[in-house]
Amino acid sequence: MSREQSLVQRARKAFQTGKSKPLEYRRHQLRSLQRLLTERRKDIAEAVRKDLCKSVNGTELFETMLLEGEISLAVDRLAEWAAPRPVEKNLLTITDEVYVQPEPLGVVLIIGAWNYPWAVTLQPLVGAIAAGNAAVIKPSEVSFHSAKVMEELLPLYLDKDLYPVVTGGVSETQELLKQRFDHVFYTGSGSVGRLVMEAASRHLTPVTLELGGKSPCYVHKDCDLKIACRRITWGKFVNCGQTCIAPDYILCEPSIQGSLVEEMRKCIKEFYTDDPKTFEDYGRIVNQRHFKRVMALMEGNTIAVGGESDESQCYIAPTILRDVKVESKVMQEEIFGPVLPIITVSGVDEAIQFINEREKPLALYIFSHDKKLIKRVIAETSSGGVLANDCLVHCTISALPFGGVGSSGMGRYHGQHSFDQLSHMRSCLIKKLGMEGMNSMRYPPHTAEKLGWARFFILKQVNVGRLRRMVMLSMLVGLAAFVLQRQVVRTAREAYLSGRARALEFRLQQLTALQRMITERQTEISTALKQDINRSQYDTPLLELIGLENEISLAISKLAEWAAPRPVEKNLLTLRDEVYVQPEPLGVVLIIGAWNYPWAVTLSPLDLYPVVTGGVSETQELLKQRFDHVFYTGSGSVGRLVMEAASRHLTPVTLELGGKSPCYIHKDCDLRVACRRITWGKFTNCGQTCIAPDYILCEASIQGKVVEGIRQTLREFYGADPKCSADYGRIVNSRHFNRVMSLMEGYTAMCPPHARMMQEEIFGPVLPIVTVSDMDEAIRFVNEREKPLALYIFCSDKTAVKKMINETTSGGVTVNDVMMHYTLSSLPFGGRQSGMGSYHGKHTFDRLSHMRACLVRSLGMESFNQARYPPQDRQRARRVRMALRSPMIDFSKRTFVWAVSATVIAFGLFITLLVILLIASGLNCTCWYWQGFYN
Repeated sequence: MSREQSLVQRARKAFQTGKSKPLEYRRHQLRSLQRLLTERRKDIAEAVRKDLCKSVNGTELFETMLLEGEISLAVDRLAEWAAPRPVEKNLLTITDEVYVQPEPLGVVLIIGAWNYPWAVTLQPLVGAIAAGNAAVIKPSEVSFHSAKVMEELLPLYLDKDLYPVVTGGVSETQELLKQRFDHVFYTGSGSVGRLVMEAASRHLTPVTLELGGKSPCYVHKDCDLKIACRRITWGKFVNCGQTCIAPDYILCEPSIQGSLVEEMRKCIKEFYTDDPKTFEDYGRIVNQRHFKRVMALMEGNTIAVGGESDESQCYIAPTILRDVKVESKVMQEEIFGPVLPIITVSGVDEAIQFINEREKPLALYIFSHDKKLIKRVIAETSSGGVLANDCLVHCTISALPFGGVGSSGMGRYHGQHSFDQLSHMRSCLIKKLGMEGMNSMRYPPHTAEKLGWARFFILKQVNVGRLRRMVMLSMLVGLAAFVLQRQVVRTAREAYLSGRARALEFRLQQLTALQRMITERQTEISTALKQDINRSQYDTPLLELIGLENEISLAISKLAEWAAPRPVEKNLLTLRDEVYVQPEPLGVVLIIGAWNYPWAVTLSPLDLYPVVTGGVSETQELLKQRFDHVFYTGSGSVGRLVMEAASRHLTPVTLELGGKSPCYIHKDCDLRVACRRITWGKFTNCGQTCIAPDYILCEASIQGKVVEGIRQTLREFYGADPKCSADYGRIVNSRHFNRVMSLMEGYTAMCPPHARMMQEEIFGPVLPIVTVSDMDEAIRFVNEREKPLALYIFCSDKTAVKKMINETTSGGVTVNDVMMHYTLSSLPFGGRQSGMGSYHGKHTFDRLSHMRACLVRSLGMESFNQARYPPQDRQRARRVRMALRSPMIDFSKRTFVWAVSATVIAFGLFITLLVILLIASGLNCTCWYWQGFYN
């Protein structure tokens, strides 16, 4: 067993003890990490100085200070973040307990980067600890001294078993990636990011990739060039240009290029003196390999400022290139060094076109006094984040999500976003075993009257046919979804790039057209489903169409709200600025549907939403193309192939894979009602439902009663001969029929835990019963197996229910019913090892949108920025610390209303008190004053 494998196993065993789950333990670990940063400040600064030639103040400003603020926020807000999150209900669940419970993922692998070896490695660790996970930390071997100090110090402050540090190079990282993790968080280059995602696909492990890219900076001629150049110069040459969100190149009109060069020349002299080489706040390139790479990028270009270098010290002076050609080498890859090319454009139109013709960057910078122009550039481009009239500072706001889109990365973190990214949002629905009459509408035999009641009650029903829902909601976020052929892909992308899918009116029009098609073509849809899986004319509306109609209605009514900018909290640095998150379309999405609810949708116009049928070869050809998201529903084996294919293009994926969903029945519950609900959930669609109960766990004393209860319910639902029932379906084909039949071979009455049918998802009308001694054994049985997509508990004891929920993990959990959590659009639907990513209602909209962090600043109040500019000293560092660690301030409309209300109430109380005193004294205010009332 390798050292890496041993450490991972040790971390998993420590996590499985449950000691990382209590909130107080998490706070203790976070405070210990904060103590490390405070007590070992000198050791950290010395290591960073050896690696990157950073000054002591520079290390504090750009490495530890942001970490301290992140930790303080997590400690203060942890109880709020980890608390159950209530969601909206529908009429069927109005009396039930419905909420989303954040829970730990498990063991997280964090692979850090060398450019900010402490900040980018420990910031994800803060989120992992806050979320209750174990984490294996792999610092970059390039920043050797920092990695060594981290390996020495972290075990002195944090739990050695839960948070081990692994040092080493490529071979150690490769060995780590062979192990199974519950999440992988990687910061670095795109080429390595592809390898990380490909390795993660073997274990179906979700990933967060922070990759960087060429971040453009557009400078409009109307702005204050002096202030703009100060902020650009600072943002570019901090850390010797080795910052993933540093401005990579400038776009400006030819008329201001000369002024920009001169102003930046002055700023370089002001910040770094005449000789930056001897100035302590100017760093060095990390090693000679990167030094040679950056120097090679400058070849063939006109150097306007700087250009000096010293290979022995890995020194490159702050350099500005002018009149750079688009085809030059420096424009073909991220520079990641102190070289700033300037490209001239005719105006904002050409600048927007230039940005859109390239990969989506991690950051976009705009300098202009014209707010309309700023909004236009934001609306017509795409990037991980956008900052107007400044550089880098959007990453200092914990309330803004930090992350890339497209080739610049996937996933987001900072503040609560880190907590959510490294948590599983578990859907929880706790029902009662009473009011069984309300459920008769969903039970067979189905009739038109029952269907009418179902339409009335299931106001927010979510369609079980995921393919249909995803096609519909992909329109919500302005995406182009399709299935097949390179030419079709190209046509869909061209249609998307035309911009028509962005307009809310267009999206509403498409949703309305889809709703009309469902209504007008119900007969054809029902006929097709009857031919495929023998589904009855009433089953099709109940399981497919009612939910979709109501999902569309929800989308139409809430679309403006979902797509609107979302204001976030501010800190003192951004108190006067505009700070918000803007949901924006991802691009072109591939949706690969499943056969168990087989309904293909034809949308208009076909160039935006084409549907092309085909088999394995056609799907393989599809997966060779580049998409902006891939949504797959099906088996885990194919899911691995889908994720591996997506990794070649760094495409994020959503996988819905199913699994063996257990159903525990406690002896104290009403067995008659429990058996009715379980029978309905299991045998709907002939058992071919990904969240159907896969097996039952119960005590031996009630097994006979459970069997008899299910037998009676089957007869009630499907008659003496289910084969003759119009409501009982069929296995989809002979291959699946033979597979299900083979699972039953050799078993009649008893089903031991090691039986073959307990080793894979049944996905058919077979329900094994496994006996356990009590709830504790049932919990152990569930935890010893793969995390299921759903967990069902039938029990009248609320304390026992909460215990089982807290001590197990699953995609979702429903108490005293089955599958009903799926009917709530407000609950996220998704798996753990049974998939990745969640959707339904607004969750789908968010899943298929990029949450773009937006910060719009002014070019005024430049004196407030002096503290961050070189030369740096302790006094400036204290000012920045005060601003960054200031409490987050909520400027939302609701908070404003509360603040105004509180002010009015306080003023009213003051006046009331004053009047009471006047009455009690029998004097007016003048008398008070002259008679010395206050003496």
